[in-house]
Amino acid sequence: MNSISIERVEKIRSIVRKFEDKCLEWNRVGLDVVFNSKLLTVNWNDIQSIVVADNPGIDEKRNNEYLFCDQQTSSEKSGAIARKILPLLSIEIESNTIILNKCPIYSNATDELRNVNQISLKTTQSYMARMIVLITDILQCQVYVFGLGNCFRNGKLRIAKRNGEYYSNSTLAPFFDVLRRYAPKFQLISNIHIYKHFSRYSVFQDLSFYNYDEGRRIISIEAVTIDKIIEKRITSHELFEALDSSGYSAQLFHL
Repeated sequence: MNSISIERVEKIRSIVRKFEDKCLEWNRVGLDVVFNSKLLTVNWNDIQSIVVADNPGIDEKRNNEYLFCDQQTSSEKSGAIARKILPLLSIEIESNTIILNKCPIYSNATDELRNVNQISLKTTQSYMARMIVLITDILQCQVYVFGLGNCFRNGKLRIAKRNGEYYSNSTLAPFFDVLRRYAPKFQLISNIHIYKHFSRYSVFQDLSFYNYDEGRRIISIEAVTIDKIIEKRITSHELFEALDSSGYSAQLFHL
């Protein structure tokens, strides 16, 4: 468990208050922005990790809570899936983790952010990336970014064209662009991990279980599922190592 000074806690609370005020400001100018009210009741000494999702959906908007989930939440919703997958990584949403988003603008689906003014997308995502870095620097915690935002194609980073404009279908490119430029200034590259999204269990798509015969020849390949992870008693450390081997973080930070 972290133990941080009162001064550092106050710095984080100040950051959160400024974010809440910024959300109100964005809403006043016509953006449909959601603030995560959970940030107001966090015991910051308990926080060991930050999970970064894409953007708020309808449940998050109704409840002012990122990755919202209750007993009525559909099992197909991101909030419900996250609560099945994240414990396998020893990430406990309800106790030692805060949830932030790459973009605070509401949409039914992340792809619908294409309909939002590009300046608004860039402004809000840049703010989120910088805020996440500032909080991480204070807490010295781990950051798990779930969802590639169409910024990685065939395993390769693809954010901006040569003229500096973002690709039109890379709706979350501003977040990744600012993150890759801002995090190194605080020496936080090793704290940031980037994976595919947990919705539709996509996070495991890059992984496979290989079964060998006695001669160490591959005899079968199995898809990675929650049931298989539990059955094979894969530890959270092993799962993290496998996910990190996909190399998305290394590409973003040119490692």
